[in-house]
Amino acid sequence: MKLINDARDSLLSEPLPIDYESSEESIFNYGEEFNEALNKVIHFQGISIEICGAWVWISGDTKPHWPKFKEAGFFYAPKKQQVYFRPKSYKARTKGQTLSMDQIRQKYGSSGIKTKRLFTLAESKS
Repeated sequence: MKLINDARDSLLSEPLPIDYESSEESIFNYGEEFNEALNKVIHFQGISIEICGAWVWISGDTKPHWPKFKEAGFFYAPKKQQVYFRPKSYKARTKGQTLSMDQIRQKYGSSGIKTKRLFTLAESKS
């Protein structure tokens, strides 16, 4: 829940190009989408999850999991070689300028999320 609240706070602090009459509803829906998407991928092995502003960036060994990322609503950023999740209503404001991950972290802040490890039945018995 803290993660969803942090994402909501980030969305409120960022001027997104959305219909402001329905902005609260959009933010609430993004929180639900964010939670659903994150829960579908947080258990993948070999990945690092980072939140920068209202976006979720995933690095590491993402290639074997790509079909599941795509199914969960994530996109691939080839220049950064990372997978990301963003609000559906978001449109890039950089007008052709590509920011590096360091620039994104500096501009929007960054916080990491610990991934969950799924245990098999055999592991849980030991």
